[in-house]
Amino acid sequence: MLGAFYLGEFGKLGLTAVMFWLGVGLFAKQFLALMVTYAACLLAYWLVLAWLGFDWTDETKEF
Repeated sequence: MLGAFYLGEFGKLGLTAVMFWLGVGLFAKQFLALMVTYAACLLAYWLVLAWLGFDWTDETKEF
């Protein structure tokens, strides 16, 4: 199961790199806007995760 987790994480990182490469290639003149949008999306994800929280002690939840 841990191997599947790592495979998923590496896949996510690889997909992010490919999408950035495509984004820079297609929108080179708007690179700053691309980076600001990515940072805003990442910040929103972190804020929602912090706001909702996650109960790591409840082992009955399925992930």
